[in-house]
Amino acid sequence: MKLSILYSSYGDYQDLLPITYHFYNKYAKDFNLKVYWGSNGKEIEKFAKLAPNWHYIYAAEKDLGWSENLYTYLEQINSDYVLLLLDDFLFVDKPDIEHIIYGFEIMQKNDIPYFRLNNNPPPNRKIDDYFGFIDYFCDYRSSLQPAIWDKNILMKLCEYKFNPWLFEWKAGIVKETIDKDFLGSYKDLIKIKHCIEKGMWIEEMMSFIKKDNLEVSNRGIFKFQQPSKPSFKDKLLSKIDPKILFHLRKTFKKGIFNDKFKGASHK
Repeated sequence: MKLSILYSSYGDYQDLLPITYHFYNKYAKDFNLKVYWGSNGKEIEKFAKLAPNWHYIYAAEKDLGWSENLYTYLEQINSDYVLLLLDDFLFVDKPDIEHIIYGFEIMQKNDIPYFRLNNNPPPNRKIDDYFGFIDYFCDYRSSLQPAIWDKNILMKLCEYKFNPWLFEWKAGIVKETIDKDFLGSYKDLIKIKHCIEKGMWIEEMMSFIKKDNLEVSNRGIFKFQQPSKPSFKDKLLSKIDPKILFHLRKTFKKGIFNDKFKGASHK
């Protein structure tokens, strides 16, 4: 089997399982792929009843850390590629399976380790109306938005023991990936929304979930604040060519260029 789906989770977030499972079956069951739910920590009782068509990976009795957990899940998966999803990603519409398959074929033929399936952020070097390459100097090159990964490359990246935030900034620019083409989509081939922010249910998504008469745990409600206006510094940095800005951040490990980018290596 070439491709499978992995939801990466851990024990304290097992309350998301029946909700994530419900919306996957509602919108994405036509994938016809093997789906894994990786969850170290507290064991999930009656997993087979909660998610009867999925496979449960329980590799450690404690939460090992984000990268370490992910590594233990990937070890138990036989496919060469994984579509990596976070546990709070809920499908809100049907995926564009035709173009996902087409992009996956491009990925395999060209030894591409990463294929992002939505437009957040978009690729910067256009191939056609759907696909483009994501160059090494782009922000969030290794975003944790839904993406297909070469499993072996992803396991090597887990060895850096990045947390999710560092993974998004650094995993695409280490020695295993910086010289590789990354593939991205200009269209949202997978339509998902995440439902948890700072450990709480996002208010908008709570309404979406309750429309399907699903029960939710008591996590509290997160309300997004109105975004603040960009600072003078943000406006200034936005005018710098991304490739130049990348190298400024690399050169000046501290300072105005480097709030988001710290210590990533470039050959």
